[in-house]
Amino acid sequence: MRIRSVLISIGLVVAALFPTQAASPDAGSLTPTTPLLTWEGTVPGGEINPLLLVSPVPQVRCLIAECDSFTATVALGAGFWDANGPGAVEFAIKWVYDGVIDLDLQVLDAGGNVVASSAAVDSNAESVFIPNAADGVYQARVIPSNTFAPGSSAETIAYEGLVQVEQPVLDPPGEGHQLLPNLRPSPPDGFHVSSALNLVPFPENPLLSCYVEETVQNPEHPTRCLRFNQTIANVGEGPLVVRFGLAGVVTPGPQDNIIVQRIMSSDGSFVDAPLNETYEFHEVHAHLHYKGFGQTKLYPWSAQTGRAAEPVSVGKKVGFCVIDVLMLDEYWEQTGNGPRAHVFPFDCIVPDEIDPAGPQLWVEQGVQVGWADVYGWNLADQFINITDVPDGVYELVQIANPTASVIEIPGGEVDNCASTIIQIAGDVITTPEGPGTAIPCPA
Repeated sequence: MRIRSVLISIGLVVAALFPTQAASPDAGSLTPTTPLLTWEGTVPGGEINPLLLVSPVPQVRCLIAECDSFTATVALGAGFWDANGPGAVEFAIKWVYDGVIDLDLQVLDAGGNVVASSAAVDSNAESVFIPNAADGVYQARVIPSNTFAPGSSAETIAYEGLVQVEQPVLDPPGEGHQLLPNLRPSPPDGFHVSSALNLVPFPENPLLSCYVEETVQNPEHPTRCLRFNQTIANVGEGPLVVRFGLAGVVTPGPQDNIIVQRIMSSDGSFVDAPLNETYEFHEVHAHLHYKGFGQTKLYPWSAQTGRAAEPVSVGKKVGFCVIDVLMLDEYWEQTGNGPRAHVFPFDCIVPDEIDPAGPQLWVEQGVQVGWADVYGWNLADQFINITDVPDGVYELVQIANPTASVIEIPGGEVDNCASTIIQIAGDVITTPEGPGTAIPCPA
C-alpha cells in the first residue's frame, strides 16, 4: 500500500506539471439518442515509452510521452440495460497499421480507477467493452507506447477514437443459435525476396531471403523465399475461438495435440467441437501453431489463358499464433464487432484454463468479429518457396480455412480465397494487374 500511495502521489504531481493533451473534441455525452461519440487526436512521433507495462496509475505512464484524453459522460438512463437487453459500452482507438507503431488505451471511472484497458503490441487498434456500463463519467486515456518507426520522420501520429453502445441480439436460454465465424482472406501484398529481424520488419536483408530455421528445419531446404503479408479476417456472426490442449507439448503425438473450436451461442452458452487438425509446438518460437488456418499456392498465369491447372509451389499452412491484430475499417463506427481479446505474446502459449477431468491445460487463441489476424512478410515461415521457380507472371492465391476444419457460417466457404497477380524478375516483385482481389477457390 505504501508503494501504491507513493505512485499515486507521483502521478498527481506529474498530472499537475504535465497536463494531458485534449482530444478534439475532448468530451461528449452518450445517450439513447446519441449512441456513438467520436474524436480524433495526435501523439508525438519518434518516441519509445520506457514504461511499457500497464501501470495502476495512468499518469505514471504519461511521464515520458504526452497522453490525450477524452471524457465520456454515459447518460443512458436508469434501467436502460434492463429495458433494452444486456450489452456494453465500447471504448476504442485506431491508427494506421505498420506493425511498429503502438498506442495503448485505458478507461478510468470518475474516481480515477482503471476499469478497462487494452495494451498489447502489433495492432492498429485497441478496444474494450464495459458490460452494462453504469451511468457516470469515464475518461479514455490514449497512451503512446511506441511512436518510433525507423525511416519515418513523422512528427505526430494521428489516431481516431470512439465510444458507442454495443447491444448484441440475445435469445432466451435454450433457444439460442450458433454464432459462427466467417474467415475472409485479403489478397497477398508486401512482397519481398529478402528477410528482416523476424518480429521487426527492419532492417531488410536482401542477401538472405530465407531464415536459417526455414532452411534447416524444412525438407525442401529453400534458399530463395518469396515473402508477403497474409491477412485473414473474421466477418461472421461470432468469434473464431480455437483451444489447444497442452498435453501434446509434454507427450508429442497426434492423439495429444488436440484442437477444439469453441462455438458461442446467442443465448450465452457454448459447445466445443473437435477440429480435424493437430497442432505443432514450434520450439524456436515457443508457440502453438495451428497449421490449418491458412495456405498459399503459386500458379503460372497469363492474361490470355488465366491460371494454370497446377501450382508450381505450395506454401506451408500457416497459423503461428491466431490473434486480433487489425480492426477492419468496415466495422469502425459500426456495431457488431468484438473487443480485442486475443493478443501476442500471451495467447501464443500461456494457459488460461485447467481442466480437472484431463488433467489438461488449455491455451485459447482466436479472432474476434470485425478483426483480422496479420502475418507480416518479415515473420519466420511467412513465405512460399521459389528456389526453382523461373522468372515470369504468377497468381499467388491465399486460402483461409484450407482444410475446412473450422465450422463457418453457412456459405462461408465462398469467400475463403483471394489472390494477387505478381511478376517475378530476379528479386524484384511487381504487380502488373494492380492490387489483388477476392476469387473463387481453386478446385
